[in-house]
Amino acid sequence: MKFIKGDPKYPSGSLVAFSEVKGYNPIEPDAKILAVHIVVSPLSAHSYNYPVVVFPVSAFANKSQFFKIVDFMGNCDVVQLEDFQIPENEDQEEYIKKRMKMLNDVVQDYVDAFQKNYANNVQEQDIAIFDYLLDFEQLALPFKGNLNSKIKKRKKKENPLNLQNSLKRMEELLNSSKKELESTKTSKKTTKTKTVKESNKTVIRLDEFKPYIAFIKKYHPEIDIINFEKALENNDIMLANLYLHKYYAIIDERYETAQYFQNRINAIKQKK
Repeated sequence: MKFIKGDPKYPSGSLVAFSEVKGYNPIEPDAKILAVHIVVSPLSAHSYNYPVVVFPVSAFANKSQFFKIVDFMGNCDVVQLEDFQIPENEDQEEYIKKRMKMLNDVVQDYVDAFQKNYANNVQEQDIAIFDYLLDFEQLALPFKGNLNSKIKKRKKKENPLNLQNSLKRMEELLNSSKKELESTKTSKKTTKTKTVKESNKTVIRLDEFKPYIAFIKKYHPEIDIINFEKALENNDIMLANLYLHKYYAIIDERYETAQYFQNRINAIKQKK
């Protein structure tokens, strides 16, 4: 990666990667710059998980137009990739696949750099906090046995609220709603259409989802949880489930899988 803005040793978490276009541009014929915005969330780094959002490719007429947007973004890193130029003897689709792999490598390198910088900055603080917790446990909770073992067991039971746990809990609630809907449908003696309509009114209990949705809205803006919330409000269990699968793929850095679920979501929305 060739950084033209920012320091590779101290990445900000917001990266813009761009290429100059030479020759034919299949994405936008008149564009001379192709760029992608990549965001790494430091919020989930506390659980040693580094979710990444890679936004769709943007096209710009020229460098001047592109850098005006970059200047507006403020604190972000900018890297220039090799020129986008499709060889005459190479298939267009194959070339684009190679460029996607190149972009994935850039994303991975950037996440690794971000992770290293984060770990270096918080290591001493984390050790200090852990030592303080040990001292507090020794003073306030005297007991016989191994102290470290006691703390680990207690923390395991607490299951603190974080992104992974929030998604897991919402998935459990959604599965419970789905089972309740199926049970209600089979027990009703009315027509199938009427059954679904009536049962959907009560099958999803929005109040049970609200704490987790509120947490993600506040601490994980990279997750489009508002769309999941809308699916719940519309009693669309299938669509809500697809959003959850998409979120899992994002936090596991499976970008192609996340795009697959987004395509399925888009197809369902177009049919409505």
